[in-house]
Amino acid sequence: YPEVTLDYRRELKEFMISHLSNRQITSFQRLSRRTLGQFGQGLIPPIQPGSVPEKSIRLACVAVDTSASITDEVLTELMANVNEIREQTGCRLYLIFCDYSITTEYEIQPEDDFLNLIQSGFIQAKGGGGTSFIPAQERMLNLGRKGIDDMDVGLYLTDGYGDWLDREEFPLANRLVWVLTPDTSWVDSNGNPTSEGPNYGK
Repeated sequence: YPEVTLDYRRELKEFMISHLSNRQITSFQRLSRRTLGQFGQGLIPPIQPGSVPEKSIRLACVAVDTSASITDEVLTELMANVNEIREQTGCRLYLIFCDYSITTEYEIQPEDDFLNLIQSGFIQAKGGGGTSFIPAQERMLNLGRKGIDDMDVGLYLTDGYGDWLDREEFPLANRLVWVLTPDTSWVDSNGNPTSEGPNYGK
């Protein structure tokens, strides 16, 4: 199960970058003209398998629990870490603010000045009511219906209080990392602290 940790930065960075970095994919392409010249007329040149970098821009989805326990200090630190990862990988970012329902959401392109959008007030973390992770998780699953690519990696910042989809209902489970705020733990539906959060994600 996910564990509470105060210094999450390194694990968060490694997990997200591993899912956002362009992979090498096998490409079957014809040989160069120089190589083709070595074949006589009437011979069919072979197809040469090779490894080329995947060129698609990857998508990171970040969901933020906007209940009252998420302080500005915690949110600012997380956004700075996310921005560092975004700049290193060149990924797109889909940002969701959610309490018991989605309050605001933004799509950030690689060329956008993400931190300036936050500091200028264009991006605002609205909410403050009860908490459910399900609306944001469902949005992660259905980004394709909004004309956006499926997420390559997801992050959920929360104080651990809320309900979540079962693993069977969330097929992107291995792409999600949970980040608990300092000095918090998972809380069950009765409001009691528990060590057993979602049985998926990092």
